[in-house]
Amino acid sequence: MPIYNLHQLNELQKDALRETGNIGAGNAATALAELLNSHIQNSIPQVRVLKIQEVFDVLGGPDTVVVAVLTSIAGDLDGMAVLIMGTEFAEFALKAMLKTQKASFDNMSEIEVSAISELGNILLATYISAISNLADMKIILSAPSVGIDMIGAIMNLPVMIMGQTSDDIIYIEDNISIDDKDMVANILLIPSIESVNRLLEKLGLTQ
Repeated sequence: MPIYNLHQLNELQKDALRETGNIGAGNAATALAELLNSHIQNSIPQVRVLKIQEVFDVLGGPDTVVVAVLTSIAGDLDGMAVLIMGTEFAEFALKAMLKTQKASFDNMSEIEVSAISELGNILLATYISAISNLADMKIILSAPSVGIDMIGAIMNLPVMIMGQTSDDIIYIEDNISIDDKDMVANILLIPSIESVNRLLEKLGLTQ
């Protein structure tokens, strides 16, 4: 029996989503360590199903300024994926990637935008790959785009595109320690409900 929104997921199905989050977090830590040449540790990520307003609340309100990387998902799973980073995390990553002591989000250079895009692409791809491998699904990511703005403005595009079918978001909060400095990366997965049902079927978890 198909589900019609993500809030209909039962505990077993939610556990499967948490497992993909755990696998993705482990892969992300390894990728980050190599990319930033830093010691990375992360705890078990929190995976929840939230409404858009709840996402705003968790991230500090719609006026909170963040650095975001957005990508479309196609194939067996379709929708959008968004990486939300606090400016402190993004600044640390930029300095490490570009080997510089100075990083600014005002009038970013092309190389700075490219570095943030690469960081986001790697992190989002690790989570999507975890789903792909676990469920044996073919999933394709589009070229990412970078945004630095208030979270409310950042989410306008995915809400406009996906809100026609669902306003449910799979929210993954990954607490990361980089060289003993605690930071948070937030992954938002906004899948179509049809593709969620395909995922559940692949995992043998249809109701």
